[in-house]
Amino acid sequence: MADCSKKKVDKTAIFLVIGMLFLLLFVAVLLNMLKDIYNQQQELIDLQEQLMSSSGQTEVVAEPEASQPVALGNPVVEKEQIVAETELYTCVARREARCYSEPDTASALIKKYSSADKVEVISLEGNFYKVKADDYTLGYVEKRYLSQGGALVNVPNAVDLRAYLPNAEYEMLFASPYNITGHAMYPAVPILEESTAEMLMEAYEIFDRDGYIIKIYDAYRPKSAQIELWEIVRNSAYIANPNTGGSWHQRGRAVDMSLVNKETGEELEMPTPMHTFDPKAGRYKSSLWSAEAKANSDYMTEVMTSVGFKTITTEWWHFENTKSGNMLPNDIDLGSAEYR
Repeated sequence: MADCSKKKVDKTAIFLVIGMLFLLLFVAVLLNMLKDIYNQQQELIDLQEQLMSSSGQTEVVAEPEASQPVALGNPVVEKEQIVAETELYTCVARREARCYSEPDTASALIKKYSSADKVEVISLEGNFYKVKADDYTLGYVEKRYLSQGGALVNVPNAVDLRAYLPNAEYEMLFASPYNITGHAMYPAVPILEESTAEMLMEAYEIFDRDGYIIKIYDAYRPKSAQIELWEIVRNSAYIANPNTGGSWHQRGRAVDMSLVNKETGEELEMPTPMHTFDPKAGRYKSSLWSAEAKANSDYMTEVMTSVGFKTITTEWWHFENTKSGNMLPNDIDLGSAEYR
C-alpha cells in the first residue's frame, strides 16, 4: 500500500516538473518575441532620428500614405516626409540648374530648376548644395548655379545680378557720391533684363575660367538719373539724350564693367578710369592707350562680343544688348521696389 502511494506522488511530481518546463519555455518564447518587437521599434526610431538630423529636424515626422508617388532615380527617404522648417533657407537659381541624386553630376537627374526659381537649401556639401527637391526627396545642385542668399530686388522680367553673379564685384558709381553729380542718384541695385543677364552670365563663366572676375560699375539706370547726367554732360557721345531715345541702360540692357585678376585681387589696367567722359576713353583713340591697357580692353571686348553684346566707339567700358526682346520700364523706382 505504501509503495502504491509513493508511485502516485512520484507521477504527480513528474507532471508538475514537466508543466513548469513548458511554462518556462512559453515565457522564454514570449520574452524573445517581445525583444524582437522592441528591437524593431528601436530601429525605426533610430532611422527617424538619422533622417531628421540629415534635414535639421528635431521632432518625429508624420508617416505619409504608402502610395505616395516617387520619381525614378530619386534618393527616397523611406516613408518619411521632409518637413520644411527654419533650418531650410531659400536660394535662387541663377540660370537653369540641374538637381542630382548625389553630389555628383554623373548621378541620376532628379529635376531641373528654371532661372529665378526658388530652391530650398538644407546645407552646403563641397561644391554642391543639398536641397529639398520636394516633400519626399533630397537632391544636390551645383553651388555655382544658386544665389547665396541676401535681399534681392524683385522686378518683373529683371534679374538682380547678385543672384546670377554672386562672386562678381560691384561698385555702382552712380549709386554713390563718386560721380560727376557728387551724390547717389539711385540705390546700389544691379539689375538687368533677364536675357541680357543670361548673356552676361555666359561671359562671366569664360572670364572665370581664364582667371578673372567681372566688376560691375553700372547696369540698369533710371531715366531720372539719365536726365540729371544729361543736364551736366550735354554730350551724347557719353550720355545718351533721354529726350530723344535715351540709353540702353534705361531698359536694363547695358552694363559698364571692368575685370579683376582673381589671383591678385587687382583690377586690370584699362585705358582710363571708369566714366572718364573724355576722347581718350573712346575705342577710336586706342593708339593713345598703353599696350597693357589695350590688350586688356581687347580681351574683355572679345569675350563680351562673343556672347552677343555690342560696343560703342566712345566708351571702352560699355556693352549693350541690342537684340529684340523684353525691355525694362525706363524709370523704375528702385528705392520702393519689392525685395525678397
